[in-house]
Amino acid sequence: MAERLREIRNLAQLEPLQPHWLENTGSLRKVLDRMQETLPDYAWIGFADREGKVRAATGGVLEGANVGQRPWFKNGTQQAAVEDVHPASLLQSLLKPNADGSPFRFVDLAVPVSDASGRVIGVLGVHLSWRWADVVRREVLSSRNSDLKEDIVVLDQSGRVLLGPNLGSSPYTSAELGAGHFVSRNAEGNQLATVAPTHGRGYYVGLGWIVVALQPIDTALAGAAQLTGLIIVLGLSAALAGMFGIRSVAARLTQPLTKLTEAVDRVGRDKNARMTDRVHGSPEVLQLSASVRSLLRRIGMAEADARHIEAEASNAAHAAEDRVRRLGADLHAMQVLADTDALTGLLNRRAIVRRQHLWDRMRVFTNGGWLVHRSP
Repeated sequence: MAERLREIRNLAQLEPLQPHWLENTGSLRKVLDRMQETLPDYAWIGFADREGKVRAATGGVLEGANVGQRPWFKNGTQQAAVEDVHPASLLQSLLKPNADGSPFRFVDLAVPVSDASGRVIGVLGVHLSWRWADVVRREVLSSRNSDLKEDIVVLDQSGRVLLGPNLGSSPYTSAELGAGHFVSRNAEGNQLATVAPTHGRGYYVGLGWIVVALQPIDTALAGAAQLTGLIIVLGLSAALAGMFGIRSVAARLTQPLTKLTEAVDRVGRDKNARMTDRVHGSPEVLQLSASVRSLLRRIGMAEADARHIEAEASNAAHAAEDRVRRLGADLHAMQVLADTDALTGLLNRRAIVRRQHLWDRMRVFTNGGWLVHRSP
């Protein structure tokens, strides 16, 4: 649309055409016919003077007719104007019918035409056949994979269908169009719809058309479903690989610990097990093995010291007992020497007196079978 409007503006501003806009020789019609041959989508091109009278047109169609009340003419006298898609009114019976019998629909383009002084002398108007849009739509769809079952619908700014199935209907709500994407539910099944508003460019400000791309939801989400399945498979594979890897690493880590545990458990149960072997593995396992060996070594040294002390204590006790026995024997011998006469071997007077004194202090008598000891 922007390109078509630019072409019409350039034609209206061609300086060589200024002397011919208001002439009646037919030379302007030839220029317009040649332009229509260049782009057949121009169904009609015409120039109307300030009063709205058509002075020249392609094929002479509508020449002499007054178009002063047409919207494209009124707006075109002020500035470059574009009118939205509409059915033909004056041209329906004057143009060659479409091959498929469909009615004519046009987009009107109009630009003011000025003379050398800049005064507006008329309007150059074009009826652009809407069939070009249908051709573009079909070309776009044919370039896509037919298995995707895609479709394109063009709406006007009010949501009415301009191009696509169900012309003139309003199949979508304003909320759906405003959301940017939605699920369209119809007799053909659920379709995923994506909305793209159109914008103008340059002098063409745009008509607010809305393009809706449609695709069956199963087809649209097939790629996502495949990707989800692939992610799940990859995730499960990674999880299994991780489990086997963790199990292998755990086995490598726990095997030295198991050996160390069994070796420590034998200490104290097996009389020959006094020290563990060195265990190889991770730095932590090596450090633990060294710590256990050092602990067992200190325990062994402590046990040896305790046995040595116990042996020394036993020897000291035996020596003390032996000294006590010898001392007792010596005391007894000395007592015997002190109480015995050396010549007769009988008790001497000191021994007899000491014993008599003891008997005097102790009286022993029997009373009912009890032995009573009374101190003096």
